[in-house]
Amino acid sequence: MFQDETTPRTDFPNYFECSLTIGEYRYCVFHSDLPFSRFWGSFYSMACARQISDPTEDCTSNRLIDVTYIPPVNVKFIGLPPTSGGDIVINGTFLRVLGGPNTIIFSGFDFEGLIPVKGNFSDPSFDCNSITLTIPKGYGKFKVVFSDRGGVGVFSSSYAHPRISSIIHDSSKQILTINGDNFFTENERVSVFIDNIKHPKFNITINHTQIQVKEFNRVDPGPISVAVVVYKLYVDMNYTHCFPAIITSITSVSSEIGGIVTIKGSKLSSTSNSSLIPTITIGNTICKFIKSTTTELECKLDPNESAGKKLAVDVNFNGCSTISSDSTPVTFTYNIPILSSGSYSNGIVTLIGTNLGNNNESFIQLYANGINNSIKIDRFNTSSDEKSLTFKLPHLRCKSFEIIVYNNIDISSNSLSISASLSINSINKPSVTNGTLNIELIYMDCPIISSSTPTIEFGNSPSTNQCSIPSLESSTSDFYQTTCPIPYGTGINKQFIFKYNSKTLNEKFSFAKPKVESRSFSIDKTSITIFGNNFGNSKSLIQVYFNGNDISLNIQSFTNEQFTFKILDSFKSGPINITVDGNNMESSFYLTLPPIINDIINKDNKTLSCGSIITVSGNNLLTNDEEFKVKVLANNHDTTIIKQDENILIVKFYNNESPLNVSVFIGNDLIISNVTLTYLEPIITVVPNIKINKYGISIIIGGISLSNIINSSLTLSSNDYDNNKITIPLKCDLQCSLSPNDTFYYNNTKLTSTEIDITNNTDLLSCHSNSIINETSGVLNFQFPSTSFHFDVKIDEIESSSSSSSSSSSSSSSSSSSSSSSSSILSSSFTSSSSQSSIYNTGDAIYNETSLVFTFLKDDPYITRFEMYQDQQTRRNDFQNYFDCRYIVGDIRHCVFHSSLPFSRLWGHSDSRICAREVSSPKLDCESYFILESVYVVPYNVKFSKLPPTSGDDIVINGTFLRFLAVPNELINTIDFHKPFVVKGNFSDPSFNCNSITVTIPPGSGSFQIYFTDYGAGSVWFSYAHPIISSIIPDSSKQILTINGDNFFTNNSLVGIYFNNIQQQNINITVNHKQIQVKDFNRVDPGPMSVSVVVNKLYVEKNHTLCFPAIITSITSVSNYLGGIVTIKGSKLSSTSNSSLIPIITIGDKQCKFIRSTTTEIECKLDPNVSAGKNLSVDVNFNGCSSISSDSTPVTFTYNIPTLSSGSYSNGIVNLIGTNLGKYGESFVQLNSNEININIDKFNISSDEKSLSFKLPHLKCKSFNINFTRNDISITTISISASLSINVINKPSVSNGTLYIELYFIDCHITSIPTFTVGNSLTNQCSIPSLQSSTSDYYQTTCSIPFGTGINRQFTFKYNSEVVIDKFSYAPPIINDIINKDNKTLGCGSIITVSGNNLLTNDEEFKVKVLANNHDTTIIKQDENILIVKYDYNESPLNVSVFTGNDLIISNVILTYLEPIITVIPNIKNNKEGISIIIGGISLLNIINSSLTLSTNDNINVTIPLKCDLQCSLSPNDTFYYNNTKISSNEIDITNYTDRLSCHSNSIINETSGVLNLQFTSTSFHFDVKIDEIDYIESSSSLSSSSSSSSSSPLSPSPSSSSSLSGGSKSCKLSSGTIAGITIGCVAIVCALVAIF
Repeated sequence: MFQDETTPRTDFPNYFECSLTIGEYRYCVFHSDLPFSRFWGSFYSMACARQISDPTEDCTSNRLIDVTYIPPVNVKFIGLPPTSGGDIVINGTFLRVLGGPNTIIFSGFDFEGLIPVKGNFSDPSFDCNSITLTIPKGYGKFKVVFSDRGGVGVFSSSYAHPRISSIIHDSSKQILTINGDNFFTENERVSVFIDNIKHPKFNITINHTQIQVKEFNRVDPGPISVAVVVYKLYVDMNYTHCFPAIITSITSVSSEIGGIVTIKGSKLSSTSNSSLIPTITIGNTICKFIKSTTTELECKLDPNESAGKKLAVDVNFNGCSTISSDSTPVTFTYNIPILSSGSYSNGIVTLIGTNLGNNNESFIQLYANGINNSIKIDRFNTSSDEKSLTFKLPHLRCKSFEIIVYNNIDISSNSLSISASLSINSINKPSVTNGTLNIELIYMDCPIISSSTPTIEFGNSPSTNQCSIPSLESSTSDFYQTTCPIPYGTGINKQFIFKYNSKTLNEKFSFAKPKVESRSFSIDKTSITIFGNNFGNSKSLIQVYFNGNDISLNIQSFTNEQFTFKILDSFKSGPINITVDGNNMESSFYLTLPPIINDIINKDNKTLSCGSIITVSGNNLLTNDEEFKVKVLANNHDTTIIKQDENILIVKFYNNESPLNVSVFIGNDLIISNVTLTYLEPIITVVPNIKINKYGISIIIGGISLSNIINSSLTLSSNDYDNNKITIPLKCDLQCSLSPNDTFYYNNTKLTSTEIDITNNTDLLSCHSNSIINETSGVLNFQFPSTSFHFDVKIDEIESSSSSSSSSSSSSSSSSSSSSSSSSILSSSFTSSSSQSSIYNTGDAIYNETSLVFTFLKDDPYITRFEMYQDQQTRRNDFQNYFDCRYIVGDIRHCVFHSSLPFSRLWGHSDSRICAREVSSPKLDCESYFILESVYVVPYNVKFSKLPPTSGDDIVINGTFLRFLAVPNELINTIDFHKPFVVKGNFSDPSFNCNSITVTIPPGSGSFQIYFTDYGAGSVWFSYAHPIISSIIPDSSKQILTINGDNFFTNNSLVGIYFNNIQQQNINITVNHKQIQVKDFNRVDPGPMSVSVVVNKLYVEKNHTLCFPAIITSITSVSNYLGGIVTIKGSKLSSTSNSSLIPIITIGDKQCKFIRSTTTEIECKLDPNVSAGKNLSVDVNFNGCSSISSDSTPVTFTYNIPTLSSGSYSNGIVNLIGTNLGKYGESFVQLNSNEININIDKFNISSDEKSLSFKLPHLKCKSFNINFTRNDISITTISISASLSINVINKPSVSNGTLYIELYFIDCHITSIPTFTVGNSLTNQCSIPSLQSSTSDYYQTTCSIPFGTGINRQFTFKYNSEVVIDKFSYAPPIINDIINKDNKTLGCGSIITVSGNNLLTNDEEFKVKVLANNHDTTIIKQDENILIVKYDYNESPLNVSVFTGNDLIISNVILTYLEPIITVIPNIKNNKEGISIIIGGISLLNIINSSLTLSTNDNINVTIPLKCDLQCSLSPNDTFYYNNTKISSNEIDITNYTDRLSCHSNSIINETSGVLNLQFTSTSFHFDVKIDEIDYIESSSSLSSSSSSSSSSPLSPSPSSSSSLSGGSKSCKLSSGTIAGITIGCVAIVCALVAIF
């Protein structure tokens, strides 16, 4: 290569390899160090050559251009240069072989010569196959020569075509200016055409970019076509320029649209083409052309009731729209709305005027005091003549407001002022105890007069309450508010009268609904207390429903905030609903009852179920409350819940211990304990055949107590190499039945019991092995800890489809081998075996991505490996694989495939081959056999994730062998064989899944095939998604039916539309894939129409049904009863095309029999029916298409109005007489009496519906009103009076002489006092009847009764002139407990104390009796609350029972004595009667003896015996009793004891101290005591008194005594010396004598 004429290139070493000769030709392959794009040189480059016979190279004789010149190929010009010149890029190959690196030959009309090639050619990165040239300015076509001497490598191109960007016309100068590009610079090279006529006079005013056409004048409207040609290069597209009509004004002959419209201006008509008629549009309506001149045009608008303001006006000549003569567009306005008057009544505003428009084209703006800006009203009703309009008035704070109607946005009417009347609204529901009602006031006289306050009256109450002065909540509030006091009460629809200024309003309010907030259970879980509010104050008004059942009678206690009811055994967890005086709860309260544990129920009498499963039965076991959660412990460990419902809890203990000690808890409370469960010995009840399949062998055994299996095996009849029986170990899993016919569980996996016939068992053993066996029988062995089992079993044959395939393969291969050469045998064998090959696993092998089996005849050639090719020439080296063909069964050789990669990676080109080997030769042939022709594995299990929409989308294809013989990123298809589908993803990524590929499907329609090889094999049929219809919208005014949906494609010719199976012709796809419009569509008949869409033979999956409904405007009947001729008026009431199409007419739920019809009127007949109906729906149905009403308010039908003529009351029953009273379920009675409203929904109605009776609920007053309603039809009120009724509400105790009586149905003007007579006793006056509270539903009086006992005591009650005879009962005794001191120990002297109420009764049937050791006791003390008895024997213990009459109330109470305890030892008293002491203690009854030991001066111990009497305390601070005598406890200071011993002796002593000895049955006591001195100071009279009373009154001990015997007995000394030799007895006698004298 030479750079120029003399300089060779030395940087491009190269050579040719010419050793390959085929036939007469020698092939020379070029080799070089640089890419071929760097292979450039000058015209002088040479070719070095060699003669065959001479090795010498000749490099000077042969020019490259003369010998082997390669011209440029694939040359492409990137862009065309503008006429002003510029750079262009040329791409290709061999561009610079013989061209200088930086110049190229250029030949154009204006220039010929060398032009530069841009870039640095010495830069190794310079790309010689993509060069940039700088083209000089010019025009037309040019040539580029890729050689530096020309003549070779010539390519043609051209400059860019002329382009027009805009045209400007100057009519005053008659110049048309054309702006654009590529016009060049010379006029003679350019031609200008206007409407295809060449215009001679023009000039290029700006080089390349502007041309001006002179002497151009245009007087007509419409478009012109402009084209520019620059030396045979035409503008790509002619430019259209408009000359618009110009409008200056528009007028109409009427103010309403519908009349002649005159448009004035210029260019309104064509002077050169009289047939050119413009299209005139006003707003969006066509104005039909009548006539025109160049300055005036007339057209006619069709009548239209709509209004319009500032509508755009357009006079269009062939697409050229008009312009206005100045900057403000000329517009058209018509139909101005006008308001003449307005009124307000019952919340509705009525406006009178003209052109008021309808709901879709008008709205109302309301202005009033207190409103920011205004309120927009867009929901109203307009008359058909648009002269009247009504709407519901929104809340306003003031009564006066202004109305303006706006039509079509900006067209407004005149303003109109209206006033409304005062209206109120209760905005709160006061609670039972909250006495405040908040009321909204709207439409008030503004401003508010502060001196005027509202008042309120409730029901029949004569009292009037004053409310607060109305005020605003805030400055932006749209209503005033006042608060009014209300009486205590409950219920709904309470009537009240509201007065303000001169206005009086009757309204209703309701108290707050009852609400439950929480619950609590009693300690013994036998009762529930519900907490909340608004429960009321009367049990008669509350109804409580638990699980839908009325439990009101179970209520034990009741207040407004809580009530308690008893839990019955039948109760289940569920919702509580409460109704108070007709007022229902907002939402129910779900009450979860505490669980009840019945028992631990396991099969076979307390034995463990399979796998340590324990079953607990009970109720309410599903609770989630932690305090009630049920927990089962086994051997003090937790268990796992397997199944749980309301009545059963099944748990599992994951430890095979036996026995199990089971306990059951509810929360922390132990319910059941120490239940011992053990396993039975194992029993096997069901042994089926052993199953064998491709995975191995399996069997499911049924039995009982199979959990502790040690091992299991199957012994076969065949022997191994050592002649031993073959034994196959089995792996067994335990599966458990929780209950009969239930599922079997094991480790959270389950096998339903229907999968195998298993009876008489609770346990299953599912045993299996992966071994493949051929035997048909064997011995099944099971080893348990205590026993073993052996069963002869049959073995089912292998479940496989391979045998027939193998046989077919064998016969096919054999047939082929008999008539073919060895090579063809291999091909035939592979083909046959692949088409019949079996895929199954052997031994433990499982079919997967790396295991595949081919079968061949054992003597035929067989496969050894795959040779996969990436393309036609390149092998894949990343997929090592081989076939193991040593496994031969019979005549069949099985070749198992092994690979280093998953089979999904085994993809390749269709030129992929197999390596094969002859049986008799080790030679391997890897070239002769293509996979596609021998063992091709077709894709299978091919599944598409979805059908692609016609707009195209990505879809996922799943399957096996999808890319086996295919280029990995392409899929050939029948949509376009030359445009394969693109398979997404990086196929070089090992994680790419070839068995799940994502394919991009282009837009299309219909069905197509996808080929999973690159040569069209392995095809699967597929299709685009079927068309879908989502909605259909008919437009009757335009006669267009619009079908919305999807998958409609874009080609009208491929789409078919069918209405009722008739194909439509005039269709158009208006939105690609999504919308089709059917033109010229007109439907006048009612009924359904079936619509179907077919796109390229794919039908919509379900036809769409479009209804054309009948329209009802009114309905009338010949009678007021349901039964007679009914006339319905409207439109589309009959079919004009099908006279046999008869509608189904329904009124309410009754069918009206068709008589006759026209399109606007229909008649039908209703059968007689006694039911009443109000506002019943009316439907005229044509084949499933229901009718509609002509306006927003549905047309309805009313008949059979109920009437009441009279009513009466007798014995608690109200009877009503009338007509059409209905039947139970459709009628109800509302009772109103003195502010109480009660709904009566339980009553009896006669068969002729003329009489009705119900039980009258309790009312405080005798007069009440009845309101009757049937099917929402209410009738006039009647008044009835009841007779006085009373109810005794207490049982008085024996000593409480008060009886409480409820009075119902009394004269509510209380003026007199009731009287009360019991039997033949005197008559007593009762209290004046009064209300417990203002909301009570009864009066109450209290009456004095005589002391007494018993039941059913008759009395006579008189009030005013009414007399009632009734009965009452005294309260029966109530025994609470046996209350003895010191925890059930006997009181002093066997005294027993019983506590209770009403214990003083004398009735034998209620008399209280106490037995001790089955003997009677003696009553010591008795009142209403305490009974004290004494048992006259000193027995211990005592078994005590208490009876009321003959009823045993308390039994087997054991009372015992304590050991005696001495607690109080005072000084011994000494007086003229002797000595005495009172000792305090406990359990002092069984004293044996007592004495006092004295020590005299001569050290002689003298013992004085004492006599002791027992005295008993009945209760603290009470008197002491003994043998019916008593001594008050305040006579002596004795504490900390219940018993006392009063001990005394007649001995007279002088000692001051001694030892007190007390001997009891089990112990003795000795106390040092002081002795008080003898008292002789008393007068004779006092001594005498003391003497006379000492025998009956014991002395009171002093807590301390300081006197001694000698110091305190001065008067008792006989001499000044000591008293020697005298005994104490003598001293006593002397002292006694002294005392006497």
